[in-house]
Amino acid sequence: MFLLSLIRFPVDVPISNIQQWVRSLFITILTFSVMVSCTDVTDTFNSRELISSTGERIYINTLSWGITDDTQHTIVTKDKTRLMERKDTLGTIKGLSPFMYRFVNDSLTIYSRESNKAKLDEGFESIHVSYRYLKNSDYMDITNKALRGIERLRYLP
Repeated sequence: MFLLSLIRFPVDVPISNIQQWVRSLFITILTFSVMVSCTDVTDTFNSRELISSTGERIYINTLSWGITDDTQHTIVTKDKTRLMERKDTLGTIKGLSPFMYRFVNDSLTIYSRESNKAKLDEGFESIHVSYRYLKNSDYMDITNKALRGIERLRYLP
């Protein structure tokens, strides 16, 4: 109502038209405010380092973006800076938490759903990589264990 006191409308304009105009103005201002506030949303880069008994270092890097970080790419690589930018997503695994993993005695086991088979393009010198493709129910069990840190299972950030 404060806005209405600042704006002078002709006397013969129906109140319903004025209310509709104010509602449209409010929605426009709100939309503009949301758009302006979302321009500063930055990408989220996470990296986990795994070190073998011989000192070889590999990294599980993830890059997430979007207003709620709902777009994610992941890569297992020797390069700790790989995937720091969106333009570097070639050869990555797309999807939110596309796999769980376990790293024990220079062996990296990657657990993923049968429907989304994670496969690494890069080879490593002293770290052996194996894959376990699971049905959704088994994958959910592994996810639950990884979230609780049971059996050295790890969840991607």
